[in-house]
Amino acid sequence: MTRGCARSGLRPSIDGGLGWLPDSRRVWFLAEHDGWMQLSTVDATSASPTRTALTTGAFRIDAVRVGPGGDRFYIQSTEASPGERHLYAVAVDDGASTRLTSVPGGHEGVVSPDGEVIGLVSSFASRPPARCS
Repeated sequence: MTRGCARSGLRPSIDGGLGWLPDSRRVWFLAEHDGWMQLSTVDATSASPTRTALTTGAFRIDAVRVGPGGDRFYIQSTEASPGERHLYAVAVDDGASTRLTSVPGGHEGVVSPDGEVIGLVSSFASRPPARCS
């Protein structure tokens, strides 16, 4: 068993914000390295592991899931606006991102096992929540 450690002095989020990539080399994690909860990876098999930031900026990552093929993350973030949550696909290797939702509001989704469909739950300021009685 190989052991690696990258030290940053900052406490990462481990509440749903930490996991292995399918390559069994890299660990992904959420941490506030720049004051905002962002996504990074580290190669745990490296002799000198260093953090690779995949997202940066004045926004927060709220949720992360590794995609079915292991080549991308699906994240929920406030990048568009602090009052909105949108879904993005983020490449595991270089952090290139694509916004998947466009309507203003809050969006939460899960990708199907084959990566072809996203189950999406959305809420909007102009539509109050349904009331059950």
